[in-house]
Amino acid sequence: MSRSAIASLIERRLLVNFRLDPEAAARILPAGTRPLLRRGHAVGGICLIRLAGMRRTGGTGTALPSLADLAGRFGLRSEIAVHRIATVWDGPDGQESGVYIPRRDTDSRLTTLTAGLFLPGEHHLARFEVQEWPDRVRIGFRSADETTHARIEAQAADRLRGSALFADLDEAARFLREAPDGYAALPDAAWDGPDAGGQSGSGNPGGPEESGSERGEQPRREIRAFSVRPAALIEVSSSYFEDPERFPPGTAEPDSALLVRDLEALREARPARRAHRPARPAVHPI
Repeated sequence: MSRSAIASLIERRLLVNFRLDPEAAARILPAGTRPLLRRGHAVGGICLIRLAGMRRTGGTGTALPSLADLAGRFGLRSEIAVHRIATVWDGPDGQESGVYIPRRDTDSRLTTLTAGLFLPGEHHLARFEVQEWPDRVRIGFRSADETTHARIEAQAADRLRGSALFADLDEAARFLREAPDGYAALPDAAWDGPDAGGQSGSGNPGGPEESGSERGEQPRREIRAFSVRPAALIEVSSSYFEDPERFPPGTAEPDSALLVRDLEALREARPARRAHRPARPAVHPI
């Protein structure tokens, strides 16, 4: 590992998948990307994460002091809610895939104040209420700005049932593993990642430029081996996916849920590309 990276333990990851109308999803995505389709549907979701043990490592594996280290040493944990839409774009070697993240909320004030230093991208402060049992999870949150809230309850199941996106658990788990890179919204107007003009690569006027700055580093997420459990949805409420201006009635429906526990993850920076498009949402890879 030649670059610094953030290692962490994802103690719990509950992913609730939504079936989205492709046209509605496309209106949200940055230029140069389009919805990844499965069985005619775009794929959205809410990922509810409890993160612990963050630490920065160097290229040789040597620990480097950071705010992430301090959080880990003091046993701090954070709840994070990530809204996501699976995307594809045309890269220099063919089609590439990832996840666009229009919004992230967290109960960690430290994370909201230092976003961009060890967890790139904007985080919104929110209040979380969490109840957990060995095979059941109930999570609700409401953002401090009162714009976003959700309530999810799910029960671990023996198999995946009722999904229109995935035939079985193996297919759902493979989909989860095959889109490791995420791109999150920023308050400025720049697109870090695929070229907003639809072509990844430099050389076009106004197109992306190779960046060597820290802001221009695109973290590559490496996930250790992990097991995924299917979960049955008991309750699903999401202000984001139920917003009629964003998703008219019938264009966003809960589909399925996956539960992962004690997942070791590593985010390693790699060079990113930038394309400035003021009329489009700003994003940064995470």
